[in-house]
Amino acid sequence: MIDFIIAAKSKSTRVPNKNWRPFHNELCLVDINIEKLISAGIAPESIYVSCDDAAIAMPVVERWGVEFIRRDSELCENHVSLTKCMREIAAQVPGQNNIGWCHVVDPLFDEYRACIDQFEKNDGHDSLVVAHAWKGHLMTPSGQPIGWSFGEHHTISQHLPAFMTMPFCFSILTRSCIKEFGYYVGKTPYWFQSHGHHVDINTELDFAIAQHAYKATSAYFETKTNQ
Repeated sequence: MIDFIIAAKSKSTRVPNKNWRPFHNELCLVDINIEKLISAGIAPESIYVSCDDAAIAMPVVERWGVEFIRRDSELCENHVSLTKCMREIAAQVPGQNNIGWCHVVDPLFDEYRACIDQFEKNDGHDSLVVAHAWKGHLMTPSGQPIGWSFGEHHTISQHLPAFMTMPFCFSILTRSCIKEFGYYVGKTPYWFQSHGHHVDINTELDFAIAQHAYKATSAYFETKTNQ
């Protein structure tokens, strides 16, 4: 069994009110994350929204019938270690179910069901972590190509090696893994390669780009469904 934590503090230093302000059709990023989890078959009572401000969080919590856990305001400060934050927030969820740790900064991610099914195979992994394949003409700071060559031996983009990137959008972890490592990755992770597009909202421009991408993606799949 898995319980899901949506970590969404009330304030953001780089993008004010990022998690809670309207993002699409008056829904905020937390709304969208909850909606995706429920669409993946997750019961609302297994979804916990972690926020330091109940006044901000409760309208969304009540709209979807999910659970609320009040985060200590100290755990929202940038100087507090991530490991402390994860351990203490996870400890607030009752029981000993595994934990699905959700971030709302990639509203394009929509493979929760596939991640859950993979993790529940019980194949010896203490964690599952979403990753994306990335290809590009990567170079060192001094201009040395990595995995490709200049001149006559130039490598076209189709033949470039794939690097893996970790977007920090979703992980599933055992309770013992969280207690030991306090991080998104355990000792024996399963790297779930997402094949969808992704965004990462760190600036106001990222927020605007993500809005357009989410709207376009939603319209695309709606058209496909209706064909």
